Amino acid sequence: MQIEKVNLFKKHLLEDISVLGKMMDSNAFSKSKFRIGAEQEMCIVDPHANVLPINQSILKNVNHPQLTTELAKFNLEMNLLPRNFEPNCLHNMESELLGLFNILHDKTDEDVRFYLGGIIPSLRYIDIDIENITPLKRYFELVNNILKSRGDEYELRIQGEDELLMKHNSVFIEAATTSFQIHLEIPPHLFAQFYNVSQYIAAPLLAISANSPIFLRKKLWHETRIALLRQSIDVSKTPNTIREAHSRVTFGNRWVKESVLELFHEDISLHRVLMIPDLKESSRKQYLNNQTPDLKALQLYNSTIYRWNRPVYGVMNGEPHLRIENRILPAGPTIIDQMANAAFWYGLMFGMQDEKIAEKMPFAAVKNNFLQAARNGIYAKMKLSNGKEYTVSEIIDKELLPIAIEGLKKMGINDEKSFNYLQVIKERNQVGINGAIWTIDAFDSLKKGGVSPTDALATLVDTSIAYQIQNTPIHKWEIPTKRSNMKKNINEIIIEECMDKDLFTVRPTDIIQLAADMMDWQKIRFIMVENEQGQLEGIVSSRNLLKNLNGHVHHKSELPVSIEEIMVRNPIIAESNQKLSDALSLMKKYQIGCLPILQNKKLVGIITEQTFLNVFADLIG
Repeated sequence: MQIEKVNLFKKHLLEDISVLGKMMDSNAFSKSKFRIGAEQEMCIVDPHANVLPINQSILKNVNHPQLTTELAKFNLEMNLLPRNFEPNCLHNMESELLGLFNILHDKTDEDVRFYLGGIIPSLRYIDIDIENITPLKRYFELVNNILKSRGDEYELRIQGEDELLMKHNSVFIEAATTSFQIHLEIPPHLFAQFYNVSQYIAAPLLAISANSPIFLRKKLWHETRIALLRQSIDVSKTPNTIREAHSRVTFGNRWVKESVLELFHEDISLHRVLMIPDLKESSRKQYLNNQTPDLKALQLYNSTIYRWNRPVYGVMNGEPHLRIENRILPAGPTIIDQMANAAFWYGLMFGMQDEKIAEKMPFAAVKNNFLQAARNGIYAKMKLSNGKEYTVSEIIDKELLPIAIEGLKKMGINDEKSFNYLQVIKERNQVGINGAIWTIDAFDSLKKGGVSPTDALATLVDTSIAYQIQNTPIHKWEIPTKRSNMKKNINEIIIEECMDKDLFTVRPTDIIQLAADMMDWQKIRFIMVENEQGQLEGIVSSRNLLKNLNGHVHHKSELPVSIEEIMVRNPIIAESNQKLSDALSLMKKYQIGCLPILQNKKLVGIITEQTFLNVFADLIG
């Protein structure tokens, strides 16, 4: 039965593609205009800078048609109204965003806050649990279908200044990211040239707007969203190292030659169907009856393909249109920063629309530029059509900003406010500060000043929200010098937030002299014993190690004693998602000075008496 439903959906999908081709050959899009729109994603945050999974209760209380859910309970989305690209349109978009945020703040509890950023720095592993998925059928269906295609567990690996290497069993990790998606409606006959421009400018746009450098306390890429989304939604199962793997999250593979159909054809050829709704109406019948076809199968299928510049078919007020959905930009740092990014993109799109981009540069070079921008942000170097390499600052200052200014003028955007957005880009570029740079510098500064990582991350969120409310552009933010006044007590702290993750471990078959020397070198009193799979086998304390070493000295003729002969087996443990107060109770109950911390049955950290001294010192402030 499932196979029959899949094949029926594919039949509708192929029919939709055929109908779209006929519509493009006729005058179906004759009323198509240059219109713009946007989607604003955000995190819901509590007073302690942790995400708050209450999106449905907020939507119920606020009751506004432009607010909707996102995949995670701790995310919200605003859908801005589409508007013609004409004088004051950008200023009006900013006013609409500010108005919607004012409504949110007015109709929610004062302890509820909203954070704009590609990835909220204070996010914890416990937050990306499947329990935090918004309880709607379409979200569960998408997650389950991706898991069926990919398998139960996958490895997530991202290497930046730090390295993240973890195994995860849910696509829900995608919910860690939020963006500011902007749209541009394009007449079909101009789609190819506009789309190619959007690909060419993607790298410098991403570099200057990067705002996602920290994920799970690790400094990774300047725009970690790019790597995280690709790996979390990837369903490819490549049987060997020769065959090409194709991710559903993609920059693309080639320039568009003639029409949007090339992109849809490629996607359908490469990626399986994930969602299978019941579709009864035929798009061919709609078209033959002079109705505007909904192309529901195409729209649904396309929503499961995550191109960074995504082609979209839609219908508004009974009129069909094609648009480019720019998914590159992260949320934040502020609304004015987002509007500056949008103005830069729109200006470049119109300023370069007549250039034959595809003839000037190999697509592979543009794709590599995009990857460099995601990894290094403003510090990236990129190749241009002349084959020479330039810094992001040089490209923006000498080439792109003048083009963006002319592009806005070309479309009749002459108001001072719109050009002030480009001034924000210019100043941000001159001082070399975007969201990623500020976040990294502030985090390092706070830690250097003695602030714990947990409080430093919370301070980043608190400081950001304060500047977001003021709508101050990122390049004018100051670096915080002390932690926020967090009114947290031990009952509100999760073990994950304060455990020591810098572990030194030994294997059961190692000799006890190795454990003794490691304890001496690292100035630690306990050492964990784990097997090759990272599972906890036991624990060795300095006390029982000293006891056994002394005994071994008096029997020099004996073979070296192995760790497994002296280790404490089946030690008392705790899970990383438990409260710190639970750890304190366990250590008090069993009179132990160390508590190994597990996550998915793997050793991930340790709690000792020193942990509590550090926490209480921070709480006292």
